[in-house]
Amino acid sequence: MKKLFFALTACAVLFAACEDSSSSPSSENNSSAKFNSCSNADEPLTDPRDGKIYKTVKIGNQVWMAENLNYDVEGSWTNDSLDKDGSIYGRFYTFGRAKKACPEGWHLPTFDEIDELRENTGGVGLAGKNLKATSGWDKDEEGKDGNGSDKFCFGIKASGKSLNAADGVYSVGKAAQLWTSSSFTDWRYDSYGNRINNDDLGYYLSFTSSDSVQIKFQSTINAWNVRCLKGDSEPEPPAPENSSGYDDGAFTSKSD
Repeated sequence: MKKLFFALTACAVLFAACEDSSSSPSSENNSSAKFNSCSNADEPLTDPRDGKIYKTVKIGNQVWMAENLNYDVEGSWTNDSLDKDGSIYGRFYTFGRAKKACPEGWHLPTFDEIDELRENTGGVGLAGKNLKATSGWDKDEEGKDGNGSDKFCFGIKASGKSLNAADGVYSVGKAAQLWTSSSFTDWRYDSYGNRINNDDLGYYLSFTSSDSVQIKFQSTINAWNVRCLKGDSEPEPPAPENSSGYDDGAFTSKSD
């Protein structure tokens, strides 16, 4: 009888231990849930402002967030229909808000810093393939698989585009954009030959269903995603005065 009692007691203890293990926290904000098994993984970033935890990776001499920023800056927004809490695609920020969105010790990359990322991951022709996630991308215009290889564990998802919160997000599955901190003013001339300010334009890294990735520029009122770069921000290089700036073969066009 005593043997039966001890056997039942041992089973009860083991059952309780299993229950405790299965009920342990497994949310996305738990540090163990953010373990990154990639060979280039760096220490997870915990945003002290809201406690959210992000995977990070080291590429070359740079340490990047491996997920889109999801900090609720006033005036930013998410894809309400597919990702209301921003846990999948992060938030969309206009240029001005993007420059202030990164946590202390991290910053929005400059044109040169995001160009360095591109060069370190395959250059213009292959960086898109190597940086994109392995699922979620539509086929390109020729019917070729639009998914990436995620070779560097950067995991760019096809989050789409957004011009303003009211109009929501479009082109999900087809595109993704990451702001840089670099901008310039586009100047035009009126019929009298007077130079006038046309628009403030910001540079961004543009992903599509193709293998390539391009640095483009668009109006700073548009809203793209943000990936923060570790370290203090670098001084901005002199901005070009017109839309022909940085025409080095890597940069392509003003429009999408």
